[in-house]
Amino acid sequence: MYIARGFLILSFGSMLRFISCYSDGGLLEDQCQEMNIIHDGSAQATESPFKVEPENVTLTDSEWNNVTINVTLSGGSREFMGFMLDSRECDDKPNCTSVGTFNLTDLDNSLLICGNRVVVHPNNLGKSSITVSWTPGSAGQFFFRAAVVEDFSTFWGRKRIDLPSTTPPPTETSAHTILTTSPTIFPTDSHATDVLSILTNLDVEVLAEESSTEEERQAALRQVAALLESYLRANNTDIYSFEVTRIEPVSSSPCD
Repeated sequence: MYIARGFLILSFGSMLRFISCYSDGGLLEDQCQEMNIIHDGSAQATESPFKVEPENVTLTDSEWNNVTINVTLSGGSREFMGFMLDSRECDDKPNCTSVGTFNLTDLDNSLLICGNRVVVHPNNLGKSSITVSWTPGSAGQFFFRAAVVEDFSTFWGRKRIDLPSTTPPPTETSAHTILTTSPTIFPTDSHATDVLSILTNLDVEVLAEESSTEEERQAALRQVAALLESYLRANNTDIYSFEVTRIEPVSSSPCD
C-alpha cells in the first residue's frame, strides 16, 4: 500500500498547496460513512456515467437469509481509477450506515474495508467494471451506491437515496362539504363511468336547506361529485371502490 502525494509551491509569497489522493483504497477507512473524494475541485454535477447494477433490492423475511446478490459497477467504454461502493437503507446521516457484507470475486481490482461493508479499489489502474457479491443482514429495501474517480480531477459522489414518501395524502375538503368514504365495493350501473352518474344512481342525498330549489340541489350534487372525483384521481383509486357514507355541511368559520 502506498500514498501518492504531490506538492505544488506557488510563486506568491510562502503559500504552499498540498494535494493528496489515495491510489490504495485500503487507506479510506475513515471515509466509509461520508465517502468523500478528497481531490482538487468539486465532484461533477452531471449524472455519473458509471452505473451500479442493481441499484436496489427488496428482500422479505423469508428471502434475506437465503440470498446473495451480485453487484456490478461499470462505465461501458469508460474506465475508472478509484471507487467506494456500499449498500444502505437510507441517506439519513449519521443514522444510516453501510449494511450487509461483501465478498470479492476480482481480487486484482477490488478490496474490502470497514468490516467487509465497503468495497474500494486496491490500485489506481484503469478498470472497466468490477463485480462483487453482497449478503444482507436482514429483510428490507437496500440501495447500492458508489463514489467513482475517473481521473484525479474528474469524479462523481454517491447518488442520493430518495425514499418514497410514506405520508398519506390529505383528504379533499371545502368550506361547505366534507366527504367521508369507506373502502367497500358497491353495486352500480355497469354503463355509468363518471362519478356524477354513479352518485345519482346511488340516490345520494345532498344535505341542503329545505328551501333549496332543485337547481341548487343539483349544483350541490355536482360539487360533491367534483370533489370526490378529484380525491379518487389524486389517490389513483378506482371510482368503483369507494362509497360515500356521509355528507355534511361545514361552517366556513371555526368559531361559529
